[in-house]
Amino acid sequence: MSTRSKSLLVGIFFGLLIVVGMWTFAGSPGHISNYLSFVLGAFFFYLLLVRKFRSIWLGLLGSLLLALIPNLFAQSFHFSTDVAFMTTFIISTYLAVLFSEHKQTWLAVLTALASAFLIDMKFVGFLFPILLIDVFFLNGYKKEDRKVLWLYLTLTAIFTLSIFLVFGHSSFVNSSSLPWFYFLRWVTTTTPAAYLILAFFGIWFFIYSVPEATREELFVGGWLVVPLVLGTLTRSYFLNIWGQAFFLYPAILYFAIFAIAKSSPRVRAALLMLLAINVGFILFFAPEVLPNLTPGI
Repeated sequence: MSTRSKSLLVGIFFGLLIVVGMWTFAGSPGHISNYLSFVLGAFFFYLLLVRKFRSIWLGLLGSLLLALIPNLFAQSFHFSTDVAFMTTFIISTYLAVLFSEHKQTWLAVLTALASAFLIDMKFVGFLFPILLIDVFFLNGYKKEDRKVLWLYLTLTAIFTLSIFLVFGHSSFVNSSSLPWFYFLRWVTTTTPAAYLILAFFGIWFFIYSVPEATREELFVGGWLVVPLVLGTLTRSYFLNIWGQAFFLYPAILYFAIFAIAKSSPRVRAALLMLLAINVGFILFFAPEVLPNLTPGI
């Protein structure tokens, strides 16, 4: 595949990151940059969890569980835009939470820049500004919010166009048609079972507390639900391989940690025991499984 063809496939921003990584690490083919982006994503996921639950150990647990997803960890060592997109989504969410609470100009600028990077890297990135707008309205939109929200939307449009016009050109590529149940099947087969069980409990607790839900909880709920629903309704036309949905893993783990934080001591002990068994299983079989997980872009 030619350099130009690959740049069209992975997005201009990701291609720029790889080039910078090759210069920084003396000719490395971009693998180090990709792995460091994974580490950065795990760190911001830790910050997001600590900010929400006020617990360092829950933040560390969530980041560890993210790193222990076998196919995600394997992909982090390869040239993969999926991992970089996941990291950018985590960072963007962290900035969006700060922006929705403090509504400061500098946060509007940073969040708009992050949104533009997401849209450039993958078409599904267009969901991010929509989620942010929804969170503003669901939490009581005020007239004084109008100015900073319009600033965010304007800058997002300007930054998105600037990335395309300044750094190169992109084009849409038709994805192969997939069955409607594609996401549900692959979520259940590629995500560790304990993660799914804990996330189910977390979503259950979240549904019960929706009237009192914070901006952050609503945003992460949309982060998980909206892509899954759209992927099912559109027969996954904008997410044609499960790797392109890596950015959903942190949202799943967010609700898993939510379950641990909100459950009673007895239920929490049972959930942690289940989680420990699953993590032990992952660590035991990782040396055998990881080399067989084929990297993809």
